[in-house]
Amino acid sequence: MEISLINYTHQALVLYTVETEPTTNTSSYDFNVTRSLSKLSTPWAVTVALLLVFVISPMIVIGNSLILVAICRFKRLRTPSNYLVTSLAVSDLGVGTFMPVGTYLESGSYQEINVHTCLVSYSVVITLCCVSVLVMVAIAVDRFTSLAKPLRYQNLITHTAVERYIFVFWIYSAIVGFSPLGYVLVYGAVNGTSVGKCSFGAIVARPVQLFMFCAVYGPSALVLLTCYGYVYVVARGHAR
Repeated sequence: MEISLINYTHQALVLYTVETEPTTNTSSYDFNVTRSLSKLSTPWAVTVALLLVFVISPMIVIGNSLILVAICRFKRLRTPSNYLVTSLAVSDLGVGTFMPVGTYLESGSYQEINVHTCLVSYSVVITLCCVSVLVMVAIAVDRFTSLAKPLRYQNLITHTAVERYIFVFWIYSAIVGFSPLGYVLVYGAVNGTSVGKCSFGAIVARPVQLFMFCAVYGPSALVLLTCYGYVYVVARGHAR
């Protein structure tokens, strides 16, 4: 299938060609994607990119670094609940560090870029984001447990248990985060396949996006709403 769109106003030609051919020896597919796109240079996009790179990213890095330094220096802060905060700070620190890279990938255009290089970059960022979301869910469950089962809280939320949860979060997030790359490898993308723009929407397949939503973001949103809804109800009850 070949689609050609001509924009006479900007005097630019955008050619998008997608060829899907089943291999003769295996059931996988080879995807040849070639895209030539003009560089995104609108004032709004430039403003957002500069804001992310020069304002938000340094704030994230500095803020989470201070949290890590405080927890490392003061032993009394090393509680099971703060272990979760530490893991959240580490993942957010990674997100803040990689934010300029993600901004560059989203806003830049290239004559040719390897699809695997692009996917690895996004997989790292997705992994860090998944860890952040899962740890926020764990913090919500921690608050829920402290209110719902205060007498058993000390036995349920221990250092060992929290360390195991954090380990599982990172492993699970890595599996989900690298699923876009795994999808391309399993379904036989040709080595050296190149695209003209390394953006999330263009490079990550829709089935993988749906998988990530169902595996992490959707359930996490439900748990967060449930836990903090319960906390709100209890707080309203005490206020009365």
